[in-house]
Amino acid sequence: MDNLEIFDKDGKALHIADVMQRAVEYYTFIDEVGEKLSKICYEQIKPLLDEFKFDEAKKQVNKFYKPSKIDDHIIFIERDIIMAKINRLKSKHEA
Repeated sequence: MDNLEIFDKDGKALHIADVMQRAVEYYTFIDEVGEKLSKICYEQIKPLLDEFKFDEAKKQVNKFYKPSKIDDHIIFIERDIIMAKINRLKSKHEA
């Protein structure tokens, strides 16, 4: 069986409760930062959306979130929410 122990940077085994608490703290931080980033990104693409340049807006969103890519996955779900909003706006505009 694989070694399932989790160690700190000094090689000391961590208690599972400590590991879970750290994970919750990191997740909360990522969630808070994700919301702030989405507001910044949306403000940057708003002029494009106002001009109905939806494909250009999508390119800007991908460019904005590119630094957060890990193994071809964006770690911020807000990126997907913004892309879905752009797709809805595009569909309404084309209807």
